[in-house]
Amino acid sequence: PGEQVTSLSAYIIDAIDPLNTDSEKTVLGVLKEWKKLFVEDASAFGHEKVVGLWGELHILNKLIDINEEKALSVWTGPIRGSHDFAGIDSSIECKTTINKIVKNVHISSVYQLVPPGLDGTLTLAYVQIEERARDGKSLTAFIEETAKRLTHPDVFFEKLSHLGYERNVTKTAHTEMAFALCKDSYYDVAGDFPRVVPTSFAGGKIPADVEDISYTIDLRQSDKHLISPEIIQLRIQHLLK
Repeated sequence: PGEQVTSLSAYIIDAIDPLNTDSEKTVLGVLKEWKKLFVEDASAFGHEKVVGLWGELHILNKLIDINEEKALSVWTGPIRGSHDFAGIDSSIECKTTINKIVKNVHISSVYQLVPPGLDGTLTLAYVQIEERARDGKSLTAFIEETAKRLTHPDVFFEKLSHLGYERNVTKTAHTEMAFALCKDSYYDVAGDFPRVVPTSFAGGKIPADVEDISYTIDLRQSDKHLISPEIIQLRIQHLLK
């Protein structure tokens, strides 16, 4: 998609030092990091993949409540956009867990927690779910429930196909596990929010010989970055403009 290509191009331009004649290494370094955001895991729908998609559907339905048509267009997670939900200057990155105690989130790239644009906002949605056989909802059921809310469900299923999900075909023990929402929390990824981004390094760019960076954040010490329900509602509305 054009907006993802534009974003990638901007990162490459920012990373290149005009005085450095060996900029090829810099470009390759950026591309290697971004590759992890675009390349889809071809494995079947295992537990981790199901949990992650369940959380994204939870956020997607919040967006559908406000603007159904626009909600699908900003949902870029299935096509490996820079963030799971991406607008022009506002994005949401969703992390889902079944762990009720440890609030750890895995970040797969130094670009995953970079806000869009110079003055854009990035919100980290932390979705906690639990397995509940009686009153929970399986991924398959959640997908069908979401599709019924859409005027054009074919667009929805086309996006799911990028994840390897095929309606009435994809079925594993994990897709039929029933989950329920425990809590969703939203963090403002700005200022001193704990993260590793290109500006964390000298000169604002990743060292040329560093090929792979991923890390884990413990959110238990990040309560000061929590966003109130009123603010997250305003951010979602802005995302859908």
